[in-house]
Amino acid sequence: MTRVVEVPAQFDDRTFDQFARSYSADGGGRMLFDAHATQWASPFGLVGLLTAGQAIHEAGGERPLLTLPQDRDVAHYWGRSGFLQHAEPLFELHGKAPRVAARGDSDVLLEITPLNPIDHELVFESFSSSRRGSFPPVELIISDEKKERFVSIVRARSPSMICMW
Repeated sequence: MTRVVEVPAQFDDRTFDQFARSYSADGGGRMLFDAHATQWASPFGLVGLLTAGQAIHEAGGERPLLTLPQDRDVAHYWGRSGFLQHAEPLFELHGKAPRVAARGDSDVLLEITPLNPIDHELVFESFSSSRRGSFPPVELIISDEKKERFVSIVRARSPSMICMW
């Protein structure tokens, strides 16, 4: 039996929960991710779809099916972003895959640069807020001379913020 999971027409961070609920619903069988009616997908949605495929792969499940968007522009965006290249080992792709010239880097998505904050003396100990819409408390561990510069910049830009050390 094949389980169909519809990829939202507008697939982004606002519709990801809808996708995740249908993906995680109980049931067995092979998965079919149906994106034929998808009209737009943000990088967040594309990464979420890849993550779903990777989770199935890592769990040892049968390789899921993925129907590609029927909209030519959307399918080309998926190709230019590098999504299809990364999806191919995780999914059995169905539909017309666009012919996109192979490029090293994506002209649509930015690569995430690995950064060790300790190398730059930028260590955030906590970054949380219990109230929505308020600035979260931030503990920044840096040298005193850099801290004074940081506090002066914050005070100049946001006089209402409280800076203590």
